[in-house]
Amino acid sequence: MPFTPTTTLQTLHQAGPPPALVRLQNLQTTTTASRDAWNRPNKPQPLLLNASVSFSAPFPRAGPSDTLTNDTLNYGTLSKTILASASSVTKNSTTLPSLVGTIWQSLCGHDPSQKNERVSFDCLLTADVLASQVRHLSVSARLPKATLLGSGVSYTVSACFGDISPKTYATQLCLHELRVPTLIGVNENERLARQFVIATVAIDTYGYTPEQDVHTEMEAAVVKLMEESSFETLEALARHIADHVAAEFFKGLRKQVHVQLEKPTAVPFAEFPVVEIRVDSEP
Repeated sequence: MPFTPTTTLQTLHQAGPPPALVRLQNLQTTTTASRDAWNRPNKPQPLLLNASVSFSAPFPRAGPSDTLTNDTLNYGTLSKTILASASSVTKNSTTLPSLVGTIWQSLCGHDPSQKNERVSFDCLLTADVLASQVRHLSVSARLPKATLLGSGVSYTVSACFGDISPKTYATQLCLHELRVPTLIGVNENERLARQFVIATVAIDTYGYTPEQDVHTEMEAAVVKLMEESSFETLEALARHIADHVAAEFFKGLRKQVHVQLEKPTAVPFAEFPVVEIRVDSEP
């Protein structure tokens, strides 16, 4: 049974603020999964893995006893499980969603696209822990060298739990911090030369689509749009990018496109101003 479509923000909202959290940040390894910045398959590249487990109570047994009880999670075991799972899929060409899906299944035993019973019992989070302890789970893989002008591409799976199966589920593909020379601005001096605009483009995919990676094509399209544009405002440029990505890559599919634009040279005594927009491909 497929999941009801939701977004990453809606999943976080439903889970609520975490009373307790175990997080693993930027676990480093290498992979041949997905494609590199030049759209070539099977090329080794660095991989950063992240996981976050939100619990429903603030370690009521582990805290007072100073021991690793089942109301927490051993982050050493978590890292070993994630690395072993990632290495199992890097021997053959695959996609970034498939890689994250394999890691997800090793943690909680579910097919990450279906709302059904557990399909694997050889997983880190047992059925009892998922049903009674875990409130929210997030797994992300980032390829920091998979874009030509940005700081990486990532794919994230997240879910809100209230039973052994997730209640809501979301996935997100993100192009991080594309630095593109752009003609942008309302002042006379800004019309004379291009300046760097930093674009982050995230797609809430409303589902699990492991068939293909689209980040290289999306990067090329976003960069072309920015290089050829001459808008005066970041608001207009952000809407232009969001509408184009939604129409060209996800027409007829229910997605949410989030565009964040930073303009580092705009305000001399601020790091940068930011404009953000979220657009649904099917309103």
